Amino acid sequence: THTGLPSKVFDPVESGYLDKTLYNAADALAQRWRAGPVAEASAADLRWEPYQTMAFLDILIDTGVPLPAASLDAMERAYALSQSRNVETLFRWLMLNLK
Repeated sequence: THTGLPSKVFDPVESGYLDKTLYNAADALAQRWRAGPVAEASAADLRWEPYQTMAFLDILIDTGVPLPAASLDAMERAYALSQSRNVETLFRWLMLNLK
């Protein structure tokens, strides 16, 4: 249950109703980048739905610890996020770079 919500509120994650497979893939990639620049990174890493890319960037933003410039540069070389045509993805990429 979540703080501030009544105990009988339906929780889709805890109930098993929500499949976190797609989120977990974004989280795993984010954790690899948290450890340092990913040498084998390629555009193939982000061949998923735009919302997964947004989740990946949100995870990196929400940790509160800025990524080193070398990691951001490597991420841009691999994924060309500054060239995204999706405004939500681009916004998150810029927010991550501003941290």
